Amino acid sequence: MYVYTFSGWTDGTNSYGLTDTLPDVTDDVTYTATFTSRLLPTVTAVIDAIDAIGEVEYTDECKQKIDDARDAYDALDEQKADDSARMYMNLIH
Repeated sequence: MYVYTFSGWTDGTNSYGLTDTLPDVTDDVTYTATFTSRLLPTVTAVIDAIDAIGEVEYTDECKQKIDDARDAYDALDEQKADDSARMYMNLIH
């Protein structure tokens, strides 16, 4: 899941930050809100744990990485688990 943070406005040509004053509107203009986004830390932790597995080998170290990833995934609620699985699949394809 993502967290979105409002960061300002754009008119398609110019960008205006949170503290900027928008110019007076004298013609037809459309302002669009701009946002930054980031993954929720819990989802990021799952993706990082999966990425840390690397090439799967029959070793205790690899088994521990798989167990750590599974524990991180199991700690998510059902909605976040579905979202993180879907996001991870989008990242690797």
